[in-house]
Amino acid sequence: MSFIIYPIYNPDIFIVFIFIALHMIDFLMVPFTDIKICYLELEYSSMKIATNTLIAYIIRTIISLTPTPFCTIIGQLCSSIYEFIYSNITYAKLKLLKK
Repeated sequence: MSFIIYPIYNPDIFIVFIFIALHMIDFLMVPFTDIKICYLELEYSSMKIATNTLIAYIIRTIISLTPTPFCTIIGQLCSSIYEFIYSNITYAKLKLLKK
């Protein structure tokens, strides 16, 4: 998307590469988050996990409405960071409860 709308906004190429690098980091982070979320849905409360996934989608949608050429990347990163933090905190809490 950044390359398609590059001629319209004409952003700094260095900033474009920073956001693409952040997007690649997001692609590496998502599988670990998804595995923890699937485990938490089975072992913890599936309703709470589904609610937090919905919150992450709402965050992504709201941030994606900002008028910037990088809105989709920023929305995806914010959503993934929220899910990553929530899944790690909940996973750690569940691990403590099972001891």
